[in-house]
Amino acid sequence: MKCKKCSSSLKDNAIFCPTCGWQTDFLKDNLSAKLILSETWQEYKGIKGKNYPFAIFYVLAIMLPVALAAFFTRNNYWINNLAMLIAVPFALIPLTFGESIYSIKMYVQHLIYYPKMFAVTLFTILFYFLINVICTGNPLFYYATDPILHPVRLVLVLYWLAIIVPVFYLIAKEGKIPCKALIISYKAGQETRWQQFFLVVVLAFFNVVALIPAGLGLLFTIPFSFLAIRKFSERLDEKGIFEPVMNPTPVTEGK
Repeated sequence: MKCKKCSSSLKDNAIFCPTCGWQTDFLKDNLSAKLILSETWQEYKGIKGKNYPFAIFYVLAIMLPVALAAFFTRNNYWINNLAMLIAVPFALIPLTFGESIYSIKMYVQHLIYYPKMFAVTLFTILFYFLINVICTGNPLFYYATDPILHPVRLVLVLYWLAIIVPVFYLIAKEGKIPCKALIISYKAGQETRWQQFFLVVVLAFFNVVALIPAGLGLLFTIPFSFLAIRKFSERLDEKGIFEPVMNPTPVTEGK
């Protein structure tokens, strides 16, 4: 592949030209969140009915207990985080699925990933604790903070969610331990981070809207969200985005 601006030779998966900094069409043509969402919809619309039984199970058996745990412990920061640390990993299990049609049996089989999902949840809680202290002082300190830090905290929350988009794929498909998967995801996704951010925001919006009709919309949006995250992660792998981080080229000294 050649750079359209300076004609330098580029790798097939180059997002920016290392010579002149010109952005190639690779991201737009292969890794844009809009493209992945469109492709996911084309696949999902033909199988959505087959995922309704699992979606019902997931909402009633997983999401509802997590929501109740969050509600009843909301007044105590420490107990709330402990409850989420135990409950949320169950909600993350479907992100390790490798199929497009989900089932309760598949969920039970993938419970072996609970310890790794527990670790991902722990890292997330620790990160949120850190930014919460920095931006608000809570729960360790109680001092006045600049109001601008509150939207900053929200952006950092979404940024973290964008970072961990491929983590579940790296854990389930590549067999990486959670901390290694987080490092690979962070380093490899530097040039695709905004697309991952956009994907998270769009899926979050869809699921919030899905709550309006008595939560019935979740039967559609939840499996779609799992599938979209997996497809985006698979595409990153297919296009060699993880490769330089997982298998770095050794540096040899010249003679």
